[in-house]
Amino acid sequence: MAEFWTRFHFLRPELLWLWLPLGLGALALFVRARAASPWRGIIRPELLARLEAERRTPLHFGPEALVVALGLVGTFCAAGPCYRAQVQSGDPEQNPLIVVFELSRTMAKTDVSPSRAERARLELGTLLRARPTSSTALIVVAGTAHVLMPFTDDASALEPYVAVLAPDLMPVDGQAFGAAAKVIEDLAASSSVAPAVLLISDGLSREGGQTLRELADRKKLGLVALTVGEGDAEMTALEQSADEAIALSYAGRDVPRLLAAIASSRAEHVAPGDARFWQDEGPLWAWPLLLGLAFWFRRGFVLGSRTRSAAVITAALCLSGCVPWVEGIWLTPDQQGRLAFERGDYLDAAARFQDPTWKGLSFYAAERWDLAAAQFVAGDDAESLFYLGNAYAEGGKLQSALHAYEGALRKRPTFRKARENRDRIEHLLHSLQEDTDKADMARPDEGSDDAAGKLDPDALLKKPLPSSGTSAPHPASRAGEVQEAVWLQHLTTEPTAFLKRKLAAQAAGGAP
Repeated sequence: MAEFWTRFHFLRPELLWLWLPLGLGALALFVRARAASPWRGIIRPELLARLEAERRTPLHFGPEALVVALGLVGTFCAAGPCYRAQVQSGDPEQNPLIVVFELSRTMAKTDVSPSRAERARLELGTLLRARPTSSTALIVVAGTAHVLMPFTDDASALEPYVAVLAPDLMPVDGQAFGAAAKVIEDLAASSSVAPAVLLISDGLSREGGQTLRELADRKKLGLVALTVGEGDAEMTALEQSADEAIALSYAGRDVPRLLAAIASSRAEHVAPGDARFWQDEGPLWAWPLLLGLAFWFRRGFVLGSRTRSAAVITAALCLSGCVPWVEGIWLTPDQQGRLAFERGDYLDAAARFQDPTWKGLSFYAAERWDLAAAQFVAGDDAESLFYLGNAYAEGGKLQSALHAYEGALRKRPTFRKARENRDRIEHLLHSLQEDTDKADMARPDEGSDDAAGKLDPDALLKKPLPSSGTSAPHPASRAGEVQEAVWLQHLTTEPTAFLKRKLAAQAAGGAP
């Protein structure tokens, strides 16, 4: 309950100012109900009591009072009360997750069938499928810590790595969570949004737990633990270090609980007004409105003319926010731009937007490529460089588009769409170059002899091979060719063996 009140807030608190006129209306009704009847000095008291008793509805239960009550409740709902985070926000880029999977020898225990690592691996696969477009990174830790996959928004790219997670994959046994904290910090620095961290483990030391807790507090990372196996002292340290710990179960409810815990763990580090993250609970509080509307079906339950006029004026003022020429009264410039964008008025949207990315997207939708590129060029993140490449490509600046896509891939190597567009541009540039070369070969050089400066393909084919007197290749280069041939003969596409060699080499070289 304490957590509920600490997180309870409104997404649109400015709407609560409407309570002021509603409160004044409630006060006016109270004063009118307490006032003496104006007929008291004219009609005898015993007759006046009979006449007032004929009123079917008491004043404090009348339609005017109900309008005030419904207005208070409706304003409360419209202000956006919230106290919990969305399981999946509307923007997948707002849901980055770093998965830290322990692969120490204790994860091979079979107290959880078929083994701790196997059950946790299956649970992780289900979790990734529930986050199909959200960025996820994978770290494995035992005696060393390694980045198995940096942030990627392609869940299918993670599947081959998750499928082979097992304790024998790691070169050294142990619990190097101190090294894992450094790897987590480096990955978090590459994300534009503070990520959440999911720690899948069967327990860790007190020192490791303190290290992870300090990192989470310093970098504002949400830390959630999926505990595997039976509890002991190390399990207690794991549970104490995390914001929330969820025990692995067989009930099929772990993934929804994990998604809720991951979102909740980031609640302390997200702006209160970020509607993309917080869950608007207004509809849940709207049930009194439905009950109040039922009273309007009663016979004789009507508003007076002045009250009806006030209600109509109030409703008109509230609805005026949807009219373009008065949008500035209720909406921010970016909100006005979003409405203009949805109407298809892209140039007007670009004029209203203050956010450079949305301004650039508006110019892009209006096919003003140069203006769009001028907005995107100010950004230094992967998305801005990707949009910049699109604007250059549409404007015919293919070489500039290629550089922009390469910059986006340097920022985020797993940016699938940027890689696809870069490959298309490279193929197009290569095709254009081939067409140019063919045209140049078909056209004789101007101002020079036709036979001069040209290579005869037939002459090249007839050129004699090097004689025995020609110097032989250097022994070192020959040795390199032999080593390459041996490597190709022993090359395997089986991922487990490849990852074992890769992690062993990284552990020997001290690289994550």
